[in-house]
Amino acid sequence: MKKIPKENISQIISDIKYPGLEEKVRKNYFSPFVPPVEPAKTGGIPAKTLVIPAILGLLVGFYLLNILNFRNNVLASVKTIYNEAQKIKNSAGQMDVDGAVDSLKTINSEIKTSESQADEYGLFRFSSLIGELVPAFKAISPAVENFSLLSGKTLEIAEEINYLKNNGIQLITQGKGRELISALEKMGSDLTAIEALNASMKTQSAELKNLSPKLSSLSNVLESNFMPISSELYQLKNFTLSLASLLKSDNAHILLAFQNPSEIRPGGGFIGSFGDIAISQGNLKKITIDDIYNADRQMTVKSVPPRELQNITREWGARDANWFFDFPTSAQKVIGFLENSEMFAKSKTVFQAAIAINTNVVASMLNVLGPIEIPEYGLIVNGDNFLAEIQREVENGRDHKPGQNPKKVLSVMAPIVMEKFSNLDDKQKMELLKVLENHLDKKDVMIYSTDWKMQDFLIANGAAGEIADLPKNFSGDYLAVVNANVWGGKTDAFIKQKISLKSAISPDGKITDNVSVTRSHNGQDQTDSWYLAEDKNYIKILTPLETQLLAVKGSDSQPAYKYKKLTAADYSYPKNNFEYDLNLRLMEQSASFIDKYKTWMGQESGKTYFGTWMNILAGESQTLDTAYKRNNGIEVKDGASYKFIFEKQSGVNTAFEYSVTAPAGFVWKESDANKYEFSASEPNSREIISLTLKKI
Repeated sequence: MKKIPKENISQIISDIKYPGLEEKVRKNYFSPFVPPVEPAKTGGIPAKTLVIPAILGLLVGFYLLNILNFRNNVLASVKTIYNEAQKIKNSAGQMDVDGAVDSLKTINSEIKTSESQADEYGLFRFSSLIGELVPAFKAISPAVENFSLLSGKTLEIAEEINYLKNNGIQLITQGKGRELISALEKMGSDLTAIEALNASMKTQSAELKNLSPKLSSLSNVLESNFMPISSELYQLKNFTLSLASLLKSDNAHILLAFQNPSEIRPGGGFIGSFGDIAISQGNLKKITIDDIYNADRQMTVKSVPPRELQNITREWGARDANWFFDFPTSAQKVIGFLENSEMFAKSKTVFQAAIAINTNVVASMLNVLGPIEIPEYGLIVNGDNFLAEIQREVENGRDHKPGQNPKKVLSVMAPIVMEKFSNLDDKQKMELLKVLENHLDKKDVMIYSTDWKMQDFLIANGAAGEIADLPKNFSGDYLAVVNANVWGGKTDAFIKQKISLKSAISPDGKITDNVSVTRSHNGQDQTDSWYLAEDKNYIKILTPLETQLLAVKGSDSQPAYKYKKLTAADYSYPKNNFEYDLNLRLMEQSASFIDKYKTWMGQESGKTYFGTWMNILAGESQTLDTAYKRNNGIEVKDGASYKFIFEKQSGVNTAFEYSVTAPAGFVWKESDANKYEFSASEPNSREIISLTLKKI
């Protein structure tokens, strides 16, 4: 027998480590040394008793020889697994399911090859035998087996996601709903299996670490790369099973709210049109598109409108219900109004979800689908002319008559679009998914579900349009600028906005903010009156709680409107049978008017807000400057963390600039300077900047 170099006789897979793992002190649990058999002595140990350690020694020697033949392959496999796991992380971050599938296939192949070799050498069987004497060894075989199962299940789910991504629209529109439901239920079952495997792997990973510093390398690969990916996929479970349950219903309804960013509102654009998507057993039954005013005219409840709208409407309705920057709150209000309209109350229709899309999303989809011909209206619409042509048809078209539905053109267009969806080729599917992902990032698409499991998933994945929840002892700053067009035509189609925030932190941790909002009305060359109108904009600046207003410059008084503002007595209940919405009332009761600045100050969604008016004529620009401070901003010390959150309003064309100056004697670690700067011409729906103070 060839002599084995001593330095290679360490425990189990001695040289396995992933890149970056430092060499640790080796401990030899076994030696191939076989104790010599001595003649039996009276009162001593019987010679036959020594046969057990002798056999054990021979088996260990054989085991170590097999490991020496096996270790190089395993070392290469672990490195490959590590590298591919890193790729999966990147693919997941970029929603690249195909890339993740390729990496998972490579990982699976490496695991299967190593398993086959280990089984050939009998290594798993021997680890079980040794485990009777050294219990920790029992973890080796189950850990590898579970790793293999985990990898396989993750691959299955990745392929299932890919299948649904590529075929979901066709399944729901082509009468293959049961196939869609089965695919979702299968994925839910696989995610449940991953949950159990993850729990088992955590325990086994700890045992591998305790067994050997070298085996901890494999454990680290699992914990730092593979388990987090599997855990993220596990978040899909509740959503997947809830979605399958929704689709299995014989009478599910999803609200489709078309938000027009040409007439901006806090929750997105003005909801002029809406759709009722009816689904039965996973199949699209029908889509009915109607004018929002048609539903509001049949309202069974009378509700007091927001203060800023009382000069243009006597009653609050679904058309104005997206008055909250927090989209889930706005969605609940819109659904509530519609379900209280005779249009849906008679049939007891209940909406299980709401999808809000800005009209620019439709334009982007048409760029993928191609032109849509609407012979009934003599129109051919595409991504470039959709908004202008439909706007013109709605405002001045043939259906703009008493008793008619001016949004009927959308109802005629809907089935043509769905037919195009049913016949997408693979290239169009990929293009459409990229378009939708981009619009989700910009908050042009927002989704709300009445099922809390689905809603939690939507929030976790940035699709819910919810306002950020700041922790109680938030160390940082927050900003959102929220606009509301109130009887200002469709002027927001030609409004350019720029937001600039300059923050300074004092040595005692107080934050002083200066916010400038510049809005330019570029509709002066348009011929349509709704674009030439004065932009009448109620603007809110949302900040963390306990913010103190220091100055406001550039604000206007509320413009004159159609109606005289009603008093509380006019809306008294039960005299005039009006009800107050609880969320709206709490928000308005928290507010007080500061005459000096012509500004309201109150609270909304756990934030302090400053609200005022900016009224801009076509061809003009105006800047609103606001200064405020917070006394409890940050604890000033070396290594202190600071987080800034900016939230963009859905549908608003805005640029954003930010700078923050560190306290005297400190710099920001990320810029190695006293000032940190950030800018974006098209910011995402939520920009988060994490910084660290460094003492000079």
